Amino acid sequence: MLARVNILLVDASELDAKGARARLGGRRLEHVRDVQKRVVGDTLRVGQIDGDLGQGRILRIDDEILEVEIEWGGPPPPPLPAALAVALPRPPILRRVLYGAALLGIKEIHVVASARSHRSFWQSRSLRPAAIRDQLELGLEQARDTGLPRVQLHPHFRPFAENFLPGRLADCQGLVAQAGAPQTCPRGVRGPHFLLVGPEAGWNEFELAAIKAAGAQPVDLGERILRVDWAVAVLVARLF
Repeated sequence: MLARVNILLVDASELDAKGARARLGGRRLEHVRDVQKRVVGDTLRVGQIDGDLGQGRILRIDDEILEVEIEWGGPPPPPLPAALAVALPRPPILRRVLYGAALLGIKEIHVVASARSHRSFWQSRSLRPAAIRDQLELGLEQARDTGLPRVQLHPHFRPFAENFLPGRLADCQGLVAQAGAPQTCPRGVRGPHFLLVGPEAGWNEFELAAIKAAGAQPVDLGERILRVDWAVAVLVARLF
């Protein structure tokens, strides 16, 4: 079954020279034709990836092509003032994390190695650029957003924690989800934050110590969270 979406995303390369028409196929054509049941003359919300929102009018829709004439309007919603780092989870959970982060408005995502993440996960098709982008676009379609999140892979934990993280936390607040931490997760925060979520079994002692040494503060979410995608959603809901 095709999931319903709230906006038709187009890439700049799919627009004509004037940026006013797009010709699309594949999943988007199938969704508009088979799920939304749109016909020639119907209008629908459109967004250009990393660009503006607008309204499109269907000029052609058949088994081969969806052609849309677009009138561009205003900018997309502002991004969430948060970056996210997650220990590499199982492939189905990774897909949910990417989708959920894009839906929430997170624009910077880091996928990090952990001792408690299986090494085989790094060979998953879910980490291929096309697969990552698919999940991000699905999240944007639900959110009526166009800003494509940037995803960076860190297959080795120590360089991430010791070389990358201290500099990244120099101008923002780092928070790491840790069950039983003495400080509970704050609410209604302001300013940029960098959020870290470990594997389902949690960061090990070395990893947690390195994250804390880089400047991140452990916070307790107040409940037992097993799945990484749930933890991300709860953390963002509590903070913002």
